[in-house]
Amino acid sequence: MLVLGLDQGSIGAAGYAYSDSIGALIHCKWDKFHRIIRDINLAVEHSCHGLFLKTRLFTSYLWGINQKPFGTGLFLSQKKHILNVFLATCSIDSPVWRKYVSRIALSVGIVVSTQEDEQSLFERLPDLARSWRSSLDISKLGRWFSWNGCAEEQLGEYWISKMLLEFHQEDIPDPDEHPVAFDDLLGAARAKTPQAELAALKAANGGLRLAYRLMTTKLWQHAKILYIVTRVCWSWYSRQVKRVRQPIDNVSLTLAATQGAWHADRQLSGTFRDALLDSQSLSYMGIPLGTSLLSDRLLELTWTLVGRRAWSLAARYHGPPECYAGLLSSCPSAQHWAVDKLRADWKVLLSLELHRLKNRVADRLWKDIHFARNMPVRVVFVLFEAGKFEPNFPAGQHWPGPQ
Repeated sequence: MLVLGLDQGSIGAAGYAYSDSIGALIHCKWDKFHRIIRDINLAVEHSCHGLFLKTRLFTSYLWGINQKPFGTGLFLSQKKHILNVFLATCSIDSPVWRKYVSRIALSVGIVVSTQEDEQSLFERLPDLARSWRSSLDISKLGRWFSWNGCAEEQLGEYWISKMLLEFHQEDIPDPDEHPVAFDDLLGAARAKTPQAELAALKAANGGLRLAYRLMTTKLWQHAKILYIVTRVCWSWYSRQVKRVRQPIDNVSLTLAATQGAWHADRQLSGTFRDALLDSQSLSYMGIPLGTSLLSDRLLELTWTLVGRRAWSLAARYHGPPECYAGLLSSCPSAQHWAVDKLRADWKVLLSLELHRLKNRVADRLWKDIHFARNMPVRVVFVLFEAGKFEPNFPAGQHWPGPQ
């Protein structure tokens, strides 16, 4: 039997479908990291008419501009020059500074109440505007949670960047006053997809001009919401990478999950608590008390993500072969629980296969139960049936350690 761990691309899915159709002894596992990224992508794409997908695309352009064009870093050189000119020609009395000083202070967590405070903040601009001095991390779809890393690094300097770009692009009106709103559904419909809309904007502008045109207050608000809602999943991924070092570690986690531990997984409860109940998070996202459009969108994104994660965890740990992971435990009660479940599932499956010959409803149900036709899973059933469903049957090899 060959067990493959595949990503969730079209080639891997097609290969698995082919091997399954010919009854090969090949079992494919979609690993948990690809699954969580897939759930986040689906939640982002299908929440609020794709508004958060638009948010991720636009912010990814902003955070990757230092490498452009074509990896030369020319725009970073321009940004350094703009920062130097701004510091040399502007002061705390300049109109552009007066326009953004309160927003900059709020985003970096500094209280500004006097002219001395403003002057101190002005002098700290080179340190606060890190992406205007050096090339930071960039957001790539192929690198897991890179968007979250960029958001943590660069969301705090959002208003500094907009101020400097506005200082440089004096001929372009403030995008907040642009007649086409960030969440204009008609505009999104004309462009078909957020990707097409961004491509059209690139063709018309490009470079730093495009970066400034993307920088609306609504983009900033929705980027903060997206960051907070996905933050717990990012932390979960980091913990898994750091702590799960050996196969025995993953076996222990699987054993606990199949016995119900996934219900209390922090991915689920933590996401709700962090996004909807934590006062600091709500204040950071700018969610007002009472009902509002932003709070509705926050709830929709959070609910969609948690729903997809709950479905993925349930499908993984309540179906074969993971649901029989107790057979690998050194705890006798866990072994007996798993083998009893295996025996009951096999009995029900055989009964269903008898009924499907005469009952169309039973036939449709059988076709929907994927593992019913999966050859490696059926081999497990047959082997344990031959061993009279004894946990110590030679087909069940026990790992030492996990309980």
